[in-house]
Amino acid sequence: MLVIKYIFSKSKQLIFMMMIIGLLIILCLSNFVEAFKMVNVPANGLTKNYFDFSIGEFRDKIDQNNITLPDMLNFLKNQKSNIILFKKSDTKIFGVYTVNKQFEPNIILGRTFTQEDFNNGTNTIIINQKLKDKCIDKNGKKFYEFDTNYFQVIGIFKPNNNNINKDALAYYNLASKKIISKNLIYDNYIFGEFEIDAGDKTKEIVKRLDDYCIVKITRSVRDNSFKEILQKTISSQSLTLFPVTLIIFLIILNSISVSSNWIENRKKEIFIRRLVGATEKRIAIMLFKDFFLISTSSYIVALLLAMIVSKLQLITFFIFKLSIETIIIAYGLTMITGLISAGLMLITYYKNSISQIRG
Repeated sequence: MLVIKYIFSKSKQLIFMMMIIGLLIILCLSNFVEAFKMVNVPANGLTKNYFDFSIGEFRDKIDQNNITLPDMLNFLKNQKSNIILFKKSDTKIFGVYTVNKQFEPNIILGRTFTQEDFNNGTNTIIINQKLKDKCIDKNGKKFYEFDTNYFQVIGIFKPNNNNINKDALAYYNLASKKIISKNLIYDNYIFGEFEIDAGDKTKEIVKRLDDYCIVKITRSVRDNSFKEILQKTISSQSLTLFPVTLIIFLIILNSISVSSNWIENRKKEIFIRRLVGATEKRIAIMLFKDFFLISTSSYIVALLLAMIVSKLQLITFFIFKLSIETIIIAYGLTMITGLISAGLMLITYYKNSISQIRG
């Protein structure tokens, strides 16, 4: 106990440096881990098997055969697979159509779509709770306007907590018989961007759809690889990840002078150990072990500080959720950083030739 107390008393500057590194790594990594999980979960209740595609770039076949949106929906219905289809828009108001599957957002009032809604082409919509005040009341019913179409509100849902892959603001019945398009160029409502999910059969369904009306695939399961998800996560976290990484790098560079001071504070101890016969290698190992003891202790303190920061919500731009993965990976990164600093410390030790002091 006295030995540990002595080591800490001679290592205040080093402890502070490792605490700062540990705290930054924990906060940054917790943010990164949560972002990675969010990127890994598709929006709108889709699975990782979903495809993005667009219709309109190759429209000759559609024009020649006079293929409309109801025709395409009927084609999908005849595939006899579990299918969910979304038509996207820049305003985040999506059309939805399902086959042998129920669309299940987190409904807090009313209901979601039924198969009867799609079969009967009802002019209905379910909306995000944030849009309640933007509805129009008529004859005791609520309506929501989108693209010059007025849809009856049958349900209100609460969106998921994913801040990266966000759910749409509303979903209207894509099979509605009253849908019209205000776009003179794409007057056929089949034109636009879509998301489709048929589980393991998605690729096969998209291929059949391409044979039917020619689609341009803009996203497939290949975009769901670990590499792709990691790249998206890094991209989404660049505003916090790179500055924190730069700060840690600068701190590591500063650790050269900190390590020099640490060794200087223990100069007498090293001199005495040399007098009683300690070899250069044994002293180096001792310093290395002490350094890792300090790194581990500093990490524990940094972890406690990070928990306080999280509880008090002192840093709003971090998504802090403490998990086993975060603790283990953050400790590993802190130890790697400590290893780098320890290496610099040993270089400083040999450079100054403290082990060669004879008095």
